[in-house]
Amino acid sequence: MNKLIVDFFVILLLWILHVSFFSQFTFLIFINLPLLYVLLRIAFAYQMNHWWLVIFVGLLNDIYSLYFFGFYLVLYLVVAWFTYIILYFLFTNRTLLSLAAGVIIGSIVFKFIQLLLISFKFSFDFYLLWYYIQNLFIAVFVESLILFAFVIIFNLIFSKKHV
Repeated sequence: MNKLIVDFFVILLLWILHVSFFSQFTFLIFINLPLLYVLLRIAFAYQMNHWWLVIFVGLLNDIYSLYFFGFYLVLYLVVAWFTYIILYFLFTNRTLLSLAAGVIIGSIVFKFIQLLLISFKFSFDFYLLWYYIQNLFIAVFVESLILFAFVIIFNLIFSKKHV
């Protein structure tokens, strides 16, 4: 089966999990697994041919969101481009930790831009802003733990064993 089709099904499964399961718990709302998967695919590919995946995730989120259509599409495209630039021009050392750091920076940029756009759309409320910032830090921490678990697993699987 084509790798791109498998990626589409994985993203669709992660998006359904994100919308159905994670939306039930307030501390899991801000963990964005489809974004994390797309950024990991960008990090582990040596060429940027994942624009279709980014567009697919953006359109899925636009269909379900309450914001104007195209909000998440543009946001995902900007974050994917920014992460690509960071990974391939700033972190030129291709270690797993540098890839994880690039993905974490991309996730933080996504959440920060989303915070700015949401806070300017609604009336500015410090309580809502504080709540969002707390959940942003929790989400970045949990996503970092997930990424470093992937890094440890990949390091155990793909490291050269000296016999």
